[in-house]
Amino acid sequence: MAVSGNNLLVAGFNNNDVGNLVAFDISAPSTPVQRGSLSFPSPSGWDPAFSVAATATKAVVGMNAGALKIIDISNINSLVERGPIIDIGFPRDVAITADENYTYVIDGNANSRLKIVDVSNPLSPSLVTELPLGTAGGQRLTLQGNQLYAVTTQGVFVFDISNSTWPVLIRSYPFGGATSVALDNNTFGQRDVMYLASLDGGFAVLKNKDVEAPTVFVTNPTFSAAYTNTSGTLNLGGSASDNVGVTRIAWANDRGGAGEAVGAEDWFVSNIALYPGTNVLTVRAFDQAGNANSATLTVVYQSAKQSQTITFPELADKTFGEGPIALSAAASSGLPVGFSVLSGPASLSNNALTLIGAGSVTVRATQTGDDQFNAAPPVDRSFNVAKTDQAITFAPVSDKLLNDAPFAVSATASSGLPVTFSIISGPASMNGNVVTLSGGGVVTVRATQPGNMNFNAALDVDRDFVVKKTPAVHHLWRIDAAGVRGRAIRIVGLRDFRFDCELFGFVRSGDCYWKPRKHNGSRIGCVARLAARRRNLRARAER
Repeated sequence: MAVSGNNLLVAGFNNNDVGNLVAFDISAPSTPVQRGSLSFPSPSGWDPAFSVAATATKAVVGMNAGALKIIDISNINSLVERGPIIDIGFPRDVAITADENYTYVIDGNANSRLKIVDVSNPLSPSLVTELPLGTAGGQRLTLQGNQLYAVTTQGVFVFDISNSTWPVLIRSYPFGGATSVALDNNTFGQRDVMYLASLDGGFAVLKNKDVEAPTVFVTNPTFSAAYTNTSGTLNLGGSASDNVGVTRIAWANDRGGAGEAVGAEDWFVSNIALYPGTNVLTVRAFDQAGNANSATLTVVYQSAKQSQTITFPELADKTFGEGPIALSAAASSGLPVGFSVLSGPASLSNNALTLIGAGSVTVRATQTGDDQFNAAPPVDRSFNVAKTDQAITFAPVSDKLLNDAPFAVSATASSGLPVTFSIISGPASMNGNVVTLSGGGVVTVRATQPGNMNFNAALDVDRDFVVKKTPAVHHLWRIDAAGVRGRAIRIVGLRDFRFDCELFGFVRSGDCYWKPRKHNGSRIGCVARLAARRRNLRARAER
């Protein structure tokens, strides 16, 4: 049976074993009056109407043979069958949503399933989906708000049907031999209590675990999320509700202060202390199971702004090239302090001051204030950045021969600045970094770096080197062929030269080389120790 308003619909079969549906007017419950009826003949024989569910204008009837029939009951005196859906299993029980768009069917066969049928178009109902309910047979369906209770002989399955086409299992209760369930979530004291009938003729009382959080609202001094107050205290009030019951209300101010409200479903807090500026008041409602929910009110307390000052330590003098300086300052308000470079060779990033040259630097610390504090007077700090020293790297210059070509010298400064050169003394001249020799002797070259606005002048570096005269070749002389090892050899045709010489080597051509030993102002004579006899030898004297 199903009740819809003042109508009672009874499903069953008549004396001819034909399934039927009978409507009664129960506006006077003690004297029901039969109105309309509808029969469902079956060519296969016995097919009683086994279950029924109804709304104001639509009923669904489950037939023993597995069909689901959609009935128009808008005129209770003339019931009209609109459309069936077949092969639905054994529709042991049915339920229909309040919007009349979906029907739930529990299969009475073993390995029962919950089936969802779209009946929004009664002429063409269709199966949407189906969910397994274990291995037992289905028994009954009960619809309460957004929850559907499906009973099988193994227990109760509770589904959330907020989305009608896709029920979500939220809890289950094993109970062998269950046949039906009764509950009333709208009556205080009966919320989340289930009465479960069993095959043995008894029943059990089950208590659902409360997982639903209360709702809470702030209604005093405003329904809005924000409020402006001109005094230092505020009265706060509102309401709360819960499926089982609200047990307490707590409040807190994010600036300081907390407590309990008076009342629960209607609650009130007096004289909450406010702080100048923004105060976020949070109200939390609790139920007996410990579930909680909250609401907030942002209150701006408009008061005269307070003054604040900045503490910014003096900055020590620095030398160009030192690493970044971490700036730190504090405002008496506790608000963050900002920095800027007023003048001088420095840059600022994330409170780190980087020196980019020598000179005087001035840094300013500021705090602009907020809704509670006026802007602080700025504080300036100045310091000097001294030039940094540098050094020259100048490699030694090797000795040279007088006839060597002009050559370049090089040096570097640790600052990276260019180095210049000059001849301090000696027979040479300098053009840029190129040295040109002009005679024998000692030459001194100086490397210089005079500095700039960021670097001091480097210490000069001097490098000395010797310029040697080029050996002079005077003549080739013919030697007497009579010379032999260990004997004196006379040089022919050298009457104008007065020096001694000695033989110091041979070459394949037969030439030999002589170099002076001693100038004695007399006729020339050489003592030679020849490595072998030679005829017509040539000699070269070196000065």
